[in-house]
Amino acid sequence: MEKGFSSNTLKVIILGILLSGCLPAQQGAVSERDFSIISNSPESVDYGHGRVILENAVVQTGNTSLERNEDMALYLNKAQVFISNEQFLVHDCREGLTGEVSSCLKVLDEQSAPDLQNSDRKWAYNVHSSGFYQVQGFYHLRKIIDSFQSTMDFVYGLASTSNYKTAIPSTYFTTFANWYPDRQMVAYTDCGVINNSYYNPSTFSLCFGEIENYPEQKFIFDPSVIYHEMGHAITQIQLNSRNVAASIPTRADLGALGYDEASAINEAISDYWSYYITGRRHIAEWSLGIFYNQSRPLSEDDPNHAPGISKDLDSRVSYPRYINYDANDLGSKIESIHYTGQIAAHYFMALTDELINYCSMSEDSAKKYVMYFITETLAEIGDMSTRATDGGAIGTVNLSEEAAQVWINAVNPANYHTFFQKLSKYTYGILHKDQRCNGATYPIARLEHLLDSYGLLLFNTLNEDGNGKDTGHDGGNTAINEINRIKTVLISKDHLTVDARSGYVEAYIFDKREAIVDAIAAMKQQGQITEISPLLSEDAIYNNNNIKISPGEIVGIALNLYNSSNSNMGGVQVLANDWDHMKVTDWVDDTTNLTKIMHNQLPCGTFSDNFPKSEEGGSVETTMNPGDCNYITRENGQDTAAAEGADGVLGTADDLIYNADPIAPICMVQMEESGASIWAPQWKMVKELGLPATKCLSGAENINDCFVRAIKGADQAIYSKIEAGKNWAETITQGEGDVNFSLSNLLFFEISPFIPPGTVFNCRFRARFTNCKDCYYDKSNSDNFLDYEFSGAAPYQILNFRFSVTD
Repeated sequence: MEKGFSSNTLKVIILGILLSGCLPAQQGAVSERDFSIISNSPESVDYGHGRVILENAVVQTGNTSLERNEDMALYLNKAQVFISNEQFLVHDCREGLTGEVSSCLKVLDEQSAPDLQNSDRKWAYNVHSSGFYQVQGFYHLRKIIDSFQSTMDFVYGLASTSNYKTAIPSTYFTTFANWYPDRQMVAYTDCGVINNSYYNPSTFSLCFGEIENYPEQKFIFDPSVIYHEMGHAITQIQLNSRNVAASIPTRADLGALGYDEASAINEAISDYWSYYITGRRHIAEWSLGIFYNQSRPLSEDDPNHAPGISKDLDSRVSYPRYINYDANDLGSKIESIHYTGQIAAHYFMALTDELINYCSMSEDSAKKYVMYFITETLAEIGDMSTRATDGGAIGTVNLSEEAAQVWINAVNPANYHTFFQKLSKYTYGILHKDQRCNGATYPIARLEHLLDSYGLLLFNTLNEDGNGKDTGHDGGNTAINEINRIKTVLISKDHLTVDARSGYVEAYIFDKREAIVDAIAAMKQQGQITEISPLLSEDAIYNNNNIKISPGEIVGIALNLYNSSNSNMGGVQVLANDWDHMKVTDWVDDTTNLTKIMHNQLPCGTFSDNFPKSEEGGSVETTMNPGDCNYITRENGQDTAAAEGADGVLGTADDLIYNADPIAPICMVQMEESGASIWAPQWKMVKELGLPATKCLSGAENINDCFVRAIKGADQAIYSKIEAGKNWAETITQGEGDVNFSLSNLLFFEISPFIPPGTVFNCRFRARFTNCKDCYYDKSNSDNFLDYEFSGAAPYQILNFRFSVTD
């Protein structure tokens, strides 16, 4: 491959939720505390009590050079603490649990283990025993759960009397939106995983593993890790508060891929929860610091930051400069949600200090207010009722209940732009409109300066009117004073292109059978995808490893993206999902299924790519009726219309209901028509070849993606950063070696085995990035783009990729 980048050395990197970060805490003087081992026997504690490790060993000693095989029994708290008066380790965090769930928390050793029963209620065990692991986990998990519930009492009390529009439902407690009403958190304190601990949102469970080569050293010994992982669960609960209150069974997640900015923000919130409980602006000093040299600082005044980082306004951990920042290895360019999340975590800490110093709050109050801002933000982001507030109109956010999940995960997900715009809206509403800053209004200029010092003044307004098609431009918006945008750099989307420089490939193609099989299995295991076409095999038996696109293959595609600007781009997203880029010319009965309507379509040539022209089969009409190129579907292709049924009378029971303005797959096919080459939707080639609809990738359900289709769930790719004047591979690679792609960077496509070799396709990808000045803000309306517009072209840069299917 050209320029040394091989596209068939796919390294499938399944990013776990292993904590990672920066340098360990600075070595200090060893504590004078007595670290002798005590007898932790039932006889040494009172009824309902036991002993735990209250702080990790590095915090207790101040020594970052502890031996890795240090006996954790030395760090057991001398004084007993209350554990439980029950005979099992279960916790009732609130009333109202339903169904078979009688408690909100249950702690076990590992998945196959029975409940730990203690009839004497004396919870004292040897530190290196499953009993102790469970007691340790239970004590700290109960501590953070109780703190969360107490905090939500505080938040709800203020939100329920607010002058701004709160996203927190008025039925927050009566509908048990402060917890999943029918789910019990299960924590496995010795789950057997190596070098990892994680939260599993699909099973609502926690897994705490062990250190490789030191099986006696468990992550459960580090309370900051426990708080961090439980923070992920709390974040999901907060994200779904409006869904629980509205009895919507589907659950939203903050982050959908191995690497994306929503996941990075999720990590930052969890880091903040660790600080929230411990009061320390550092996390995992023992578990990550001692064993991996990767504990994380949460504030710029931490002495272990890289040189040049400080609390000075021009020296903070800012976006996008510090994306993937690893203070342990400044030359490292590994894409990591934990490293990128440090930007948000440091902002949360700076906002806490702002409340302490400017608003004269205590540290405890400042922490609660920051969590208040985050709670409001998450409630709106995850809202599948789409109202944003109790009295809001349907479709105010996330388009529609039917489309909400794909909007949250892919089409308009939380990133550093959308999250901090919403966070700032609530920060300003609470501090200014509700005068919660020491009883006075809070100046928006101070908020702008703070955001800008982190490169996070990425938006033009606070967008109080939302993104709804009916109300999104009706309300007044608080405008940002652009004079305060000094450190934050916004770039036009036109600067994001496919690399056309001589000697560079347009895209990397991955078709190595073993790698594709592993990738498909990993994505299915994670729930990212559910199935592939029955015409193909998960064993990828047609994949021939020739670094080309061949009939019958499952391929990974990564566009070679180039940044032509003079500034760094962050959070680059490429979409391969269906969108509104075809003109409907008429509707005809589908002769294979008379209950459906087939649309005659032409590819639109009216977008920024000016492709295809009319002589190439494109439509360049500029009319504005449903189905036209310049009219964007309001319902993401679910706009309905009726066709007269057999009686010929419109409005009667036998009318056929169909999509008046459908969305279309991104790939079109080159065909010959009247002696000229044109671009056409794929169904036209189906008809020309006389291929039975059952031989299409989607079967008879959709013959418009018959030959080439993106796999749903694997139809977006994220690139953490592209430096100025470089492509992504040049940005992320180390030295002259091959760049390592992960599942997050690839778009996966199915290629029909029935494609005649030599057939040419053109796929119209849409792309945007976080610090883009025209991907979110519609200058013509002085407002955000509305949600329905993300079904079209306006917020995106269109990137065309043309390829020939070859044996």
